[in-house]
Order: sequence, then C-alpha cells, then structure tokens
Amino acid sequence: MTKTEAAKTKETKKPSKVKKGQFKNSVKGKEKKELKISRGYFVFSIMTMIAEALIIVVLAMVLTTVKNGPKYIVDSSGNVTKVREDRDIKNGSIVEGDHVEGNETLGVNFIWYVDMQCPACASMAPIVQALYEKYGDRVAFVTRNLLISSHQYARPAAYAVEAAGEQGYYWDMLMETFAQRQEWAYVNSEDMLRERLAEIFMAATDGRGDKEKFIADMTSGKYASKIEADEKMVRDDNLSATPTIFINNREIDFAGGTESPYDMFSKELDNALRKEK
Repeated sequence: MTKTEAAKTKETKKPSKVKKGQFKNSVKGKEKKELKISRGYFVFSIMTMIAEALIIVVLAMVLTTVKNGPKYIVDSSGNVTKVREDRDIKNGSIVEGDHVEGNETLGVNFIWYVDMQCPACASMAPIVQALYEKYGDRVAFVTRNLLISSHQYARPAAYAVEAAGEQGYYWDMLMETFAQRQEWAYVNSEDMLRERLAEIFMAATDGRGDKEKFIADMTSGKYASKIEADEKMVRDDNLSATPTIFINNREIDFAGGTESPYDMFSKELDNALRKEK
C-alpha cells in the first residue's frame, strides 16, 4: 500500500461509539452526588437552628427568673412550668364607689379587674359566678375596670354595666354582658352597639328594667369619673392584664400552679375566712 492510500484510509475511519455508562466519573454524575449532600446539609442546618432557638427561649426564661419577672422550673426532660407567684398590692380593700356584691362584714374581699370586651374575662365570669353562689353570704365580691386600649367597645360596655347598676342590676348586667360578648363585641357601629347593649340589659333584668333610662344613663358620660378612679388604682398597683384578681391585699397568680382557678380561689377564700374567725 502506498503512502497516499494509507492516508486516505486513516481519514475515512469512523470514531468508535461510546458505550452507555462509560463516563462514571463525569461532571454530571458529580453534580448529582453534590446535590444530594447539599439537601441533607440544608435539613440538618434547619434542625440545628430550631434546637438553638429552643435553647435561647429556655435561657431567656432563666434570665427572666434571675431578674424580677415570672419564675420558671425546667425539669430534666426540658419541660418548662411557670411557678405561681402571688404578690402584695395596695388597693385590696373596699373603697367608696366600689360595686360590692355579697357580704362585706367578715372582712374577706374578692376583687377582680375586668375589661368587658376581654375574652379571658368572659371565660372567667362563670367561675366568679360560681364562687359568688358559694361564698356570697361570707365574702364581698368587688368589680373594677381595667380598660385595654385596643378594645374599642370596652368603655361603652363599662358604661352600660354602670347604667344597669343605677337600677339595681349591676351584677346581673355584668354577667349577662360577658355571656353575650360575641353578640356585641364585633358590631360595626356605635348605634348597633347601643342597640345590642340595650337588648342585653332587658335580658339581664327579665324585661323589668327601664330601657329608656338605661340608654340615657349609658350615653350620658357621667360614669367617666368611676372609670378614672379604677384606673388610678390600676396604676398604683402596676396592673396591666385582665382579668386580675385579688383576695384581700394579695394578687392571686391563677396562671401558675396545677390547680384549676376555681379550686385555687376556693382554697384562698377558705384560708382567708379561717383567719377572720
């Protein structure tokens, strides 16, 4: 074979086909492997961040304990329990202008600060009613106002309860207003609010109340001084949440401990009554 013929044969020779899977260590294969590692690392990072956040929360609670905030106990399993912390207060005695139900002669007072639009107060109302039915012949039950600024209808509702008190239905209106909170707390206008509160007043009085007088008293603004007097006591005792409950001169931290609020308050009232004997 001549040199010219050999060169032509070399030029026309086709490259061999690449078998599937030949490039096991190709860049494409490496990218897939690295992608799997990245996803696993991402999940691990998220779990680590959550664990660190939980640790920070527990540490914050511990630091709060060291200062003047609420106290917490962390058990060996990491469960956090708030410890009940009652505290002495200034305004635990009955004062002029207080609405008093029950018996104040024995010197035991159950005082609760409420916001009429507060859902927690509405939940507490049946408990207070049950306590009143049990202890009303021995304990004075006093209601004061602690208005929450974000509750736009709290003040008109407080005026409504005061207006019912003018006709001797303070406690009845108080409990009925809490019971029907869903019916008035989310209305769209002041006019609708007055209509609903008037209906609640008639329900609270079994139709015996003077509706026209009630509406006139409720809208007169004459109860502003009563609200201001309650708010002064709120500032004196550095109160900020509703419901807040005192038995005599001690605020009861009903959120701490394992007992139900009813059992807790009953025990405190029993102890106070024994001391007064």
